Amino acid sequence: MIRRNTNRRIKVRQADACALPFEGGTFDRALALLVLHFVPEAGKAVAEMCRVVRSGGVVAAAVWDHLGGMPGMRMMVDTVAALGESGRQLRSRYCFQPMMQRVN
Repeated sequence: MIRRNTNRRIKVRQADACALPFEGGTFDRALALLVLHFVPEAGKAVAEMCRVVRSGGVVAAAVWDHLGGMPGMRMMVDTVAALGESGRQLRSRYCFQPMMQRVN
């Protein structure tokens, strides 16, 4: 993606989602699309998104509908967990984050 960009106005940077290297209020919007599942401290990442977006800007996130089932993904994660400790650690990080729990 970086090599394909020919627009000088667009800059692509890789960074830690929980420690964004930008000053507060730098952006009009921050989006996390299908990524928060994989961030160990998703709440910290969202707080960083809020920090770097200007007042009145937009912070938005989208995640897969785990509460709706996703049985194929869950079977894969459960299978990996059955194979060993690293798989169990993955499952505990991936499947039990707050965004995957029912809110009452």
